[in-house]
Amino acid sequence: YQADVGLAIVWEREAGDSFILADRVQITRLFTNLIKNAIEASQKESSGYVINIFIRQYREDNQLIIAITDEGMGIPEAIRQKIFIPNFTTKSSGTGLGLAICKGIVEKANGRIWFETKESAGTTFFVALPSATG
Repeated sequence: YQADVGLAIVWEREAGDSFILADRVQITRLFTNLIKNAIEASQKESSGYVINIFIRQYREDNQLIIAITDEGMGIPEAIRQKIFIPNFTTKSSGTGLGLAICKGIVEKANGRIWFETKESAGTTFFVALPSATG
């Protein structure tokens, strides 16, 4: 994504290595989908602006936490409980499976996924995965 001049991804992480036990392909799919969703949520009608996505990686209570934040419009209160339900979508195209698949990937890795959102300000999706190093 860094090759896109209209996109700025800021990755903030703690020093040192972090390890998890999970399927590499599925974890790549998870974060590709979350970043893609963040980009789409941040797109505006006019051109000439930069989309900012913030990724924060930190350790907490023997878990690796990754937070992906966008500057989009946030998730309306009325649909928040439906976000992880298969086939639910707010887009004109797509299957509505992306976040349901993300949830399945995280749960298979013994983790959890949740979000915090503020309308007109953006959303942060959090992924907590057990640390393989304790």
